[in-house]
Amino acid sequence: MKKKSIKKEAIFAAINTVYLQSEGKIPNQELYTSFKKELAVLSSYTQLPTEESYIFAVIFYVNLMGESANLNDLCKYFKTNTFSILSVVDAIQTLCDKGIVKAKKLRPRQDNLLFNFSYTITKNISYNLLKGKEFPVIEEKKILTEIELIEAFNTVGQQCIDGEIQTLELEDFVIDLLQNYTHFEAAKLVTEYKLTIEEILVFFYVIWNTLCGQNGIDVDNLCSSIFKSRSQQVLFTQSMVQGSNPLVKHELLEYVSTGFMNNFEANPSRKAADQLATFDVIIKMPTSRRASIILPTTITEKNLFYSEKEKQQMEAVRSILQEENYTQLVDRMTSKGMPKGVNVLLFGAPGTGKTESVLQLAKQSGREIVKVDISNTKSMWFGESEKIIKRIFNDYREYAKRCSIAPILFFNEADAVLSKRSSNGSNNTQQTENAIQNILLDELENFEGIFMATTNLMNNLDKAFERRFLYKVEFMVPTPYQRASIWQNKFTTLPFDTCESLAYNYELSGGQIDNIYRKSEINFILNNEEVTHSMLTQFCEEEVNHTRSYTQIGFR
Repeated sequence: MKKKSIKKEAIFAAINTVYLQSEGKIPNQELYTSFKKELAVLSSYTQLPTEESYIFAVIFYVNLMGESANLNDLCKYFKTNTFSILSVVDAIQTLCDKGIVKAKKLRPRQDNLLFNFSYTITKNISYNLLKGKEFPVIEEKKILTEIELIEAFNTVGQQCIDGEIQTLELEDFVIDLLQNYTHFEAAKLVTEYKLTIEEILVFFYVIWNTLCGQNGIDVDNLCSSIFKSRSQQVLFTQSMVQGSNPLVKHELLEYVSTGFMNNFEANPSRKAADQLATFDVIIKMPTSRRASIILPTTITEKNLFYSEKEKQQMEAVRSILQEENYTQLVDRMTSKGMPKGVNVLLFGAPGTGKTESVLQLAKQSGREIVKVDISNTKSMWFGESEKIIKRIFNDYREYAKRCSIAPILFFNEADAVLSKRSSNGSNNTQQTENAIQNILLDELENFEGIFMATTNLMNNLDKAFERRFLYKVEFMVPTPYQRASIWQNKFTTLPFDTCESLAYNYELSGGQIDNIYRKSEINFILNNEEVTHSMLTQFCEEEVNHTRSYTQIGFR
C-alpha cells in the first residue's frame, strides 16, 4: 500500500499559528480548543494526543530558531509561573519517554527537577518533518541479549555524563532495567552482590568499554556525574583505592594507579571475566600495565662471552628451559610434591650481560617474556604497592594459561624489591617495603612457572630470597681474554692483537664496550669515517673517566 504524501506546508502553517498566537497565554484546555484545527493537523501527522501535539509544536518552533527550549524561557513566553505550566512539564516528560524530545542538562552539578534541562526535538523527527516525510515510528527497543543489557546500563551512565538525565532519575532507570530483565544473568550478577545504583553503573560502564576494546577505564567523568555531591564522589573513589568498595572487595573490578599524578583506572577482574563468560560475554583480559610482553621472535640473536663458571651455570639454565626438559622437571616435581617453579637470579656488576642473558635464554627456548617495570610497583598510595605485586603474579598466571609454553616472568634490576628487609622499620614507607617483600617471598615459595630477576647489588639481597632461587649465577667483570673476545666480536675488522691491547689496558664491561661500538657507528654516519685505534682509545678513556667520576644514586 502506497503511503500518502505529507503536506509539510500545512504542518508548518499549523506550527507557526500555534506558536505565534500562544504568547502570553496559559497552556490549558481552553487554549488547545482555540487551536482545534491546527492541532488536528499536527495530531494527524504525529499520532500524538492534543496536548502533546501542542507542546511538540512549541518546542519545534523554538528549535527552528536555533535554540533549545527550557522551562524558564517557556514561563517568560507564556507570561506565567511554574505552577501554571506543570501540565506542560508532564507532557514534555511523556515526549521524552517516547523518544520524541531529547533533554539535556544545563548545569551538571545541580539537580533542579524543573529548570535544569533544555529540550530539543529528536534529530530524525525534525529531519523527516523538514523533508516532508512521514513521522517516524518510535518503537521501544527490546533487549534480547546479555550484551544489549550491559549496553543499556552503560547508556544510562553515558546519558548522565552527557547531561541528558540527572542523578535523581538514575535510580528509576537502573531499577527499571533490573526489574524488566531479572531473567538475564548480568542483572542477576549485580543483584547477587547487592550493589548500589552507582556501583552498578560503574561496573557496567567498565565492562562495556572493555568489550569495546579499551583498557584501563577512567571512571572519573562517570563518578562526577552520578553522585549528588562532590563529597559522595570522593568517598566512593577513596573506597575504591582502599579496596573497601564492594566492586573491589568482591573482586569484580581492579582499581589501580596509573603512576601519573593522582589518576586511577579500572579494569574487569579475572573473576568478573570468568563469571561473564558463563553467559557468553567474553572479555579479552589485558596484560598488566606494569608489564610488557617481549616475543622471542623480536629478540636479536647475540653472542655472549662467559667465564668457565658462568658458562657452566648458564648452560644448566638454558638446558632446563628447553621445553622437553622443563616439562619433565614440572612432572617430576609434581609427583614428589615439590615446588614446580624455576626461579633464577642473575647478579653482578652493571654491564656484565645479565639482562641480555635473559633475552637470549628466551629466544633460544622460544619463550615470551613478561617484563616488569619495577618502578611501577611503588605507589604513593599506602597499601597499593602490595596489591600491585600480587596483581603482577596473578596477571602472569592468567597470561601463562594462554601461552603454548610457560613464559618468563622477568624482574629486571630488581634491587628495589629484593633488598634487605628492615627489622625495626616503624614508618609507613618501611612497613610498605617489608610488606611488598613478604608478598614476593610468599609468591616465590610456591611459584609455578619461570621467574628470572637481575640485580647489581648482591650484598644487599635479603637472605630469605636466596633459597627461593633455584639457580643463582654471579656475573663477574670480564677477564682480559673475555674482553678481547667481546672487542673482536664487535669490531670484526680489528686485528686480534689490537683487541687484546684494548682489553688489557681498559677494564671495561661488555656494556661499556657496546657503548663504544655504538659511538663508532654514530661517528661513521656523521663523518663517514671508519674507526681507528686512536679513536677507540679516546672512547675508552671517556668510558673510564665517566666510571671514575660517576657516583651511584639509588638503584641501577
